[in-house]
Amino acid sequence: MTNPEDPAEKPLLRATARKAVEKMTPEARRRESEALCRTIATWLASHPAPIRAATFAALPDEPDLGGLHALCPDIEWSYPRIDDRGQLVFHAVPDPASLRPGAMAIREPDPQRHPATPVSRLAVVLCPGLAFSPDGTRLGRGKGHYDRALAGAAADCLRVGVSFEAARMAALPREAHDVRMTHLAGLATVAPAS
Repeated sequence: MTNPEDPAEKPLLRATARKAVEKMTPEARRRESEALCRTIATWLASHPAPIRAATFAALPDEPDLGGLHALCPDIEWSYPRIDDRGQLVFHAVPDPASLRPGAMAIREPDPQRHPATPVSRLAVVLCPGLAFSPDGTRLGRGKGHYDRALAGAAADCLRVGVSFEAARMAALPREAHDVRMTHLAGLATVAPAS
């Protein structure tokens, strides 16, 4: 029996979340990704335009939010990349097809083609995670990239946790440096973290 409140349990919790997503069929992942795109797009439409938002290029165990560009054409979308100092930075990307392979095999913006977007200017950041708990705790991959980047976000920036429903957990350990999500994206709604 594990204690999800213990930070030492994070590696086991990561493995548990990965196994839950691995059990999903590719078709189930596609359908859930499309549903999340529609839900997030509806939620974003309730915010005054224009809006700057960050999304991400999905890894195989993350929802694919590529459909948001078509659903939300008025949003200025930014994508993250890992810079030469190992920091997560964001760049405005009008067309996700222009992303290139980058660090950790993640598609990312080309800094020569895509202007930098300071995290402090983002109104919404869609954050991938291996798992989330209802209180907004995020279980990432253990490198701390999003935690360090989001520390520079504006106080009113909406940080939205995005994962497959299978990877949701009742409780997750949160350390002092972990940045809590303000909202969680679900299949039916984007709701404030409890």
